Formats: sequence, C-alpha cells, structure tokens
Amino acid sequence: MEWARKFFKPSVWTTEITGVDANPANNQALKFSDPMSDPIRVITNQSIDMASKTGFRPNTLVLSPRVFYALKNHEDILDRIKYTQKGIVTNDLLATLFEVDNVYTAWGVVNTAAQGETDNIDFIMGDHALLCYVNPRPAIKQPSAGYIFTWTGLMGASAYGSRIVRLPMDILGLGTERIEGEVAFDPKVIAQDLGVFFKDIA
Repeated sequence: MEWARKFFKPSVWTTEITGVDANPANNQALKFSDPMSDPIRVITNQSIDMASKTGFRPNTLVLSPRVFYALKNHEDILDRIKYTQKGIVTNDLLATLFEVDNVYTAWGVVNTAAQGETDNIDFIMGDHALLCYVNPRPAIKQPSAGYIFTWTGLMGASAYGSRIVRLPMDILGLGTERIEGEVAFDPKVIAQDLGVFFKDIA
C-alpha cells in the first residue's frame, strides 16, 4: 500500500500516458483491452524515449492484474509468441517481449470501506502500469526511479530497518507471548524522468 501510494499513481512521474476508449491524443493511448490498441508499440516507444533522454533504458514493468490480462489476451502479443516453446503469455515472456529484466504483476487487494460498512475490495494497483529503471545495484549517487530507505537506528533492527519483539503476556496464561513486528522505512522517488506511468490503461 505504501509503495503504491508513493510510486503507483498519477502526477508522480515526468511522463504519464492515459488510457482512452477512442481517438487518443498526445500523452494518451487506446486501452490495452481494446483489440485495436498497440501495446507493443506504446510501451516500446516509451522505452526508447526514456533511453534517449536519460541514457538509461527501463528494466522493470509493474502491472496491475487487469493490465496483465489485457496484455495476455491481446492478439498482437499472442501472434508474436505463438511459435515460442510455451505459447502462453507469462510475466517472463512479457519481459522478453518488452526487453526488460523484470515484469511484476501485483495481485494485492485492499478493502477501502470504513469499518462496519459494506466491503469494497479491489486490487491495490487499479488499472495502471509503471515502466521504470530500477538500479540493480543501489548505491549513493547511483540513479534509479526510486529507492526505499530504511532506518537502522531502531533498537534491535536488522539491516533492513525491521525488528521482531516478543512481549511476555503471562496475564493471558503462563508462557503466553505477544509477538510484534516493526519496520522503519520510507519509499522515495529519486528520478521522475526514469518512470512512465500508464493510467487506466487496462
């Protein structure tokens, strides 16, 4: 949820492409669920554009499940892979097709209803996608679309800013313990031009 709140939303990245049902204009594209859309061209063009402006070619594509299935069932993509060994569209196959190191489909869901109200459960990532450059070797002064910083000053914390605490709760029964987990972290956008957000593209 925190990652999506910081990275996976409009008005974060320099380039934003909005999915439309018809007649796409500048910074728009037909939704990938439309058989007349051209997701290969749209994503590839954004990869080339990012590389030409920054010197870094995007290496990661994050998809909501709806975007993944729009791509999985798109005729252009099915036609490209019909002679491959698998013949089935997977994250790995999409990574090869779009020439990125990783494709992730985020299946997490959230209930946004207030407590006591009717459940309103849906995918955290909506109908969106994010194409970005993620530095495979994070370091100071090394560019990346974003980093997740951790605070190691938390007493007993690991190198990733997390710790597990066991609290005796004998009042609830001899030997009873409450186990609490804590993490101190902060996701930060580092280079806005190293990400392309596809809004409502499914």
